[in-house]
Amino acid sequence: ISWGLFRNHEQQIYCAILCIAWLGLSCIDRETSVGTGKVLPDKILSISGNNQSGVVGNEAFADLTVRVLDAANQPVAKVKVEFLVQYGSAFVSDTIATTNFDGFAKTKVTYGLKADTIGIYAILLGVKGSPVLFSLQSSPADVTLLKAISDTVIVGVAASAQKVTVRASDIYNNPVKNAIIKFEAKSGKGSVADVNVVTYSDGTASTLWTLDTLVGANTLEASIVGRSMTPVVFTATSLPGSAAHLI
Repeated sequence: ISWGLFRNHEQQIYCAILCIAWLGLSCIDRETSVGTGKVLPDKILSISGNNQSGVVGNEAFADLTVRVLDAANQPVAKVKVEFLVQYGSAFVSDTIATTNFDGFAKTKVTYGLKADTIGIYAILLGVKGSPVLFSLQSSPADVTLLKAISDTVIVGVAASAQKVTVRASDIYNNPVKNAIIKFEAKSGKGSVADVNVVTYSDGTASTLWTLDTLVGANTLEASIVGRSMTPVVFTATSLPGSAAHLI
């Protein structure tokens, strides 16, 4: 600018003011709006991390990520987004995350020790799309424990059928589905209806154990196929039936 073009000091001052105003408007960034100050967040969007699953006690594979935009679909920086575990067993690394220059905010998730259905909200009050719901599912760890659900000491009539039930679980006591349980009569001349039984969603597996036709002791063992661990032992005493039954 050539200040010599202006005839007096007042005109030079006026020109300087206009130049400063023009420069200020041309340097507006994503955090400000022309003539109004801060850009107002208009909406929050889910970007990644929804509908994933993992094993209890582990960190989720993907971060939960949202994006905050203004009414013109431009990213808004320095906005605080709250991440809240609404239901299920899980933890977030950041309960409050601030959007970056591109409008993104994220947090990491660690599954709790209970196999569970999990819902986590990303909350930004007063904008469209809030709260954003992230759904996750945690599954049990590997099966490590087998225990009896039914009585392990049985007294019954010779040749009678007795139902025996066990439950498979992980180290955190979550039931394990689809584990293969082997039931095997070890002593006495009894038999089992099903030798290999797959556990249900509650971790249980059952079979019918027919006791020896002779009076005396019977033993049955239940173990997890493919796992080296102490089996669950059931013992039964076969008693004589009624006279009518024996004839």
